[in-house]
Amino acid sequence: MTASSLLDPDQIVFPKLGLDFRINDTAFTVFGFDIKWYSLLIVFGLILAMIYGFSQMKKYGIDPDRAIDVILAGILGGLVGARIYYVIFNFDLFKDEPLSIFKIW
Repeated sequence: MTASSLLDPDQIVFPKLGLDFRINDTAFTVFGFDIKWYSLLIVFGLILAMIYGFSQMKKYGIDPDRAIDVILAGILGGLVGARIYYVIFNFDLFKDEPLSIFKIW
């Protein structure tokens, strides 16, 4: 690989089409918090899954109230699980200051 063939992290290139884009990983900022593109895609996917799921619940006899409880528990479990995963595989960042594990912002 030559130095000219390496891409920046924010660069998307379609060489045979002659297209070269640079995309900032921050979509926008709200009250000083950066909203990243990947988080918007995750939320959009979750919303689409919920719309599809709720449209199919009657067909399978599932109570929508119970489904909302499961969805909320799944989101909470996913967030906690993702943080545990991150801490385990980046333990060197937390070993000197264990309370920083809870600093998720």
